[in-house]
Amino acid sequence: MTDNPKAFPLPHFEQNGKVFYQDGMTLRDWFAGQALTSTMRLVTGHESEPGEGMAQTFARRAYEVADAMLEARKAKP
Repeated sequence: MTDNPKAFPLPHFEQNGKVFYQDGMTLRDWFAGQALTSTMRLVTGHESEPGEGMAQTFARRAYEVADAMLEARKAKP
């Protein structure tokens, strides 16, 4: 799996003597959500896997784009 840091982590905080930490969503999930609208416009029915509904195709393709975005982050300018 590619490097997949948290997209919106929050620092540790203390409340009433208890320490909390909220990780936030993963960067992959954030990227997939951002790619979803474009993916939905570009995906056609013939791109579905056998037995896969259109919603599953959209989700699969959005995560494929997200994975490609994570890989692209590794390239140094």
